Amino acid sequence: MINPRDAEDISWALNEAEGELGLTSNFRAVAHQLELGVVVSGGVLATSLSDRAVEAAGRERVVRRALARMSRRDVRTLVCMYGGERGPNLVWGRLTPLVFETRVGRGLSASGVVKLSGRMKRGDVSREDVSAIHAMRREAEEMLTRAMSEYAKAKRRRDHEG
Repeated sequence: MINPRDAEDISWALNEAEGELGLTSNFRAVAHQLELGVVVSGGVLATSLSDRAVEAAGRERVVRRALARMSRRDVRTLVCMYGGERGPNLVWGRLTPLVFETRVGRGLSASGVVKLSGRMKRGDVSREDVSAIHAMRREAEEMLTRAMSEYAKAKRRRDHEG
């Protein structure tokens, strides 16, 4: 069972945490230095943290520590599922980012996976195509379930460790 809050936390940590923590590139700081001659250390202009940033830091730390306790394979699964940009919405729906990591998906080029999905949507598929599509979905679901289960265990270990 996938805990929606865990999925939301992972997605947030991989995509939005830096913004909420107030982390920015150093471009603004360098431009400020050049324009005003003001020395700013480390690209950080603000010296105080807002309550929101403090809360974000705690939330991000929980996710990061849990991910650090997990296997690379499971972390990769979560990063594929929740990190970065979403690709085309193929016949696998929300599992689409993971199908490229399945045994069948790794055996196909990216365009091969997209073509397979297109054939399925048009109803122009062979038995082998249907079998491959179902195998990819099943394996992607198993990968995600395992990774989320490991994430929940890693979070609990952290809670018990203090």
